[in-house]
Amino acid sequence: MTTGSCACGTLTYAFNIDPLVCVGVNLLSLYVLSANLCLGLQVLCHCNGCKRSSSSVYTHNLLVPAANFTTSGISKAYTDKGESGKDRYFHFCLECGTTLYIVSENIPGVVVIKAGTLDDLALNETKHRPTVEIFCKEKYSWLPDIEGARKFNGAMEH
Repeated sequence: MTTGSCACGTLTYAFNIDPLVCVGVNLLSLYVLSANLCLGLQVLCHCNGCKRSSSSVYTHNLLVPAANFTTSGISKAYTDKGESGKDRYFHFCLECGTTLYIVSENIPGVVVIKAGTLDDLALNETKHRPTVEIFCKEKYSWLPDIEGARKFNGAMEH
């Protein structure tokens, strides 16, 4: 079981899935089939929306089926339009403001976990290394590429 929490520990989550390398497949197809697939995709997103919402230059995200994800504590969510034009809901702690995960209308049945909220951050070096970089057209030129990661100018495509 992998666990995570906000900065103050009030909001926690857990998921019971190991990451898989799911590249070379249309991501929207993965989302549609997510009820039947073990996702576990690790994605660096360089879109401007993720930059703004995280106050950073990209976000490191773990995609897991909602059925494998549980939370404890009360979160609040703010709504934003994603690159698809559909709503996405950023769930954050009411006490410290840490965003822990996103649920998007564009990817039903999937939770997008912010990897920086894992309790064991060393997992980002080993088990949850990024396998994909998306929205590279918006990536800052001074950022290095992630060795071995597939790169897409927008969302994942064939």
